[in-house]
Amino acid sequence: IEDTMSVPSATLNLDEMELAPSASTNELELSTAHKAVVENVEKEKCVVAQYKTTTAQKEAFQSLLKETDNLSKIPVEWVIDIADEANGWFYGTAYHYNDKTNMLHVMVPDKLNPSFDGEIPLDHRTVHLVECVDGKSEALFNKIVRDSVTKIRWDLEWFEEGVGTEKQSPELDDSPEGRWVKSIARYYIQIANQLLVEDEDFGQDARGFVMLTADVNVKLHLCQKGKGYDDFVRLITENLVQSIPSALENSKKISGMNSARDHPQRQDSSATNGGGGLAGMTPARKLMEMSRGMRECLSDILDDRERLIAEQEKIARTFTSFALNGDLDAGLRLMVHAEQVNCLSREGDGTDGSKVKKTSKIKEQERIREAMDTAADDAWYLAQKIEKHSTKIAKASSGGGSPSKDSHHDADYLRKKNAQMQRDIEKRDDELRYLKEQLR
Repeated sequence: IEDTMSVPSATLNLDEMELAPSASTNELELSTAHKAVVENVEKEKCVVAQYKTTTAQKEAFQSLLKETDNLSKIPVEWVIDIADEANGWFYGTAYHYNDKTNMLHVMVPDKLNPSFDGEIPLDHRTVHLVECVDGKSEALFNKIVRDSVTKIRWDLEWFEEGVGTEKQSPELDDSPEGRWVKSIARYYIQIANQLLVEDEDFGQDARGFVMLTADVNVKLHLCQKGKGYDDFVRLITENLVQSIPSALENSKKISGMNSARDHPQRQDSSATNGGGGLAGMTPARKLMEMSRGMRECLSDILDDRERLIAEQEKIARTFTSFALNGDLDAGLRLMVHAEQVNCLSREGDGTDGSKVKKTSKIKEQERIREAMDTAADDAWYLAQKIEKHSTKIAKASSGGGSPSKDSHHDADYLRKKNAQMQRDIEKRDDELRYLKEQLR
């Protein structure tokens, strides 16, 4: 922070400051260790259950922090992958974590016979966390992993060895045989280099995922809607994964389209296939694709609602600390947050908000608000399209003549389903609008 008295230009992290109000601001911004044992950390959500922190893990790490009493050299023992510019990736072991500089003290392969001994930044481009083996720092390990989970939408294929006769790498004679399974990746865990892809049995009523390492067993096809585009490009350009020849070119076009989505007229590609469009599909196929898109939009809206609720609870705790306990640091955080919200409100109303310096927090809030609006608009658009195509299917199923009893039943079911989805969208929209008003 350049100047804590210059409120508009300050960038503070509310969660971190609540943990250790007596510490300096720079220490607070890097207090990952404290965030790993904050109150109710066990309730933090994660799409991968193994990275949730248990009460036992939290207590073990709290004891370790008390024993160490040195945030610049927290003892850990983590198995990692470490990058070498010339020779690829190697196994290594991390033995200390510096919470003030976000650095790891590592040895390759371990401390028994190290060929490398030094400090490296904890950055997913150079380090991948594999496993915590010390039994004491799982809470910190899991927190770092949870913070690196990003939501994506990548079309890909993954290789299942031993099932089928397809080659993993056709150009190699001794390449393993198996089969390539088409799927969609929904989450990318950057620091662990892991992908969560839809299982083959993925359906409307269940969310089944397969966890994969992003390596040669993955073949990327397309980055949909620009979600996770930077990681998509990096994995391909660094040859960590396989890809089809047109993967980068087509994904770049789609990413550009989504970054400039300000025109009011929508096309089918904007809300479903990310550029592929619905042209040439049968009505049933169109309905299925739009139904999938609807579910994704509602999922995005619900995620945004949870994020807003968490932000609201955080502000409430900060206000309590300031108003009831006289915490001046909490008061400063409220001032900073109020200025950020006012800046966003002035821009949203079309007034001049350029006089206030945009911090990274303000930019992130702008991005989240834009994503929320886009998801809500897409969901509403898809609801209208589903209603239109369900009517067409109902008419087509009767062969153009008098509708059969079954087609009547199907049409009624589709209309009820569509009406229910529209009511859900309106309800979520109202909740989001209320939460945004409360945050202002």
